[in-house]
Amino acid sequence: AVFLLFSTGKFVCTGEEFKNLEKMKAWKNSKEK
Repeated sequence: AVFLLFSTGKFVCTGEEFKNLEKMKAWKNSKEK
């Protein structure tokens, strides 16, 4: 699972979920441009 740590604002994740998180970041970045 991907856990959002509200205290730090950072994600903790493993394996495939890390890849999915990177895809989500790229998607958000593309939407902002």
